[in-house]
This record gives sequence, structure tokens and C-alpha cells, in this order.
Amino acid sequence: MSYVLESSFPNEIDARVFISDPGIEDTEILAKHQSYIANGNYTEASDYICSQEHITPVTADLLNMIQNREIALQTYLLTCEKCSRTVYGDMPENPENNTIWINERSNDD
Repeated sequence: MSYVLESSFPNEIDARVFISDPGIEDTEILAKHQSYIANGNYTEASDYICSQEHITPVTADLLNMIQNREIALQTYLLTCEKCSRTVYGDMPENPENNTIWINERSNDD
């Protein structure tokens, strides 16, 4: 499985990635993968497990993709206009422009 490492946000929504573990029917694939690891052939083990179309392993590429998406979101949020203030509790008597009021309700309401 290869991942699209670069994020398209905010211009587009990034494709969702589904992680799929191997099932009982994949015991031969897992045994071969483990034999690569046991022999210290880590690159071959990674290439082999990533070549299996129905298995989506957690790899450095997946973690890099997630990190790139987080960076794209953070970069976008830094361009957004900041809220001047937030008021919690009872509605303010004289709210200012751009005030966000959050009503705190108890569990009794």
C-alpha cells in the first residue's frame, strides 16, 4: 500500500485511509513477513507487506502522511481570524461585536 504523503487541504479534502489488519487466511503472508524480520531483512519485510493489496500496515509512510495533514491544518488555522473574546455562563447584558457566548448548562436543566 502506498500513501499520498502530501495533503491537499484546504483546497480539497484528503482521501481517507483505512487500516486493515491481516486475517486468519493471511497466515502464510505473515509467516513470510516474520521470516524477513527474523533474518534482519527489514526493507524486504516492509516491501513485502506493503505489496499486499488487502493489508494496510502501519508504516512510517502512514505516520508521515498523518503528520503532513496535521501541518496543513495548523497552517490553515493560523490564517483564520481570531475571535476577540468568549463569554461563558449567563448571556452578557451588552455583548460586544464578535463575542462568542457559550451557555453553561447544569445537568439539572
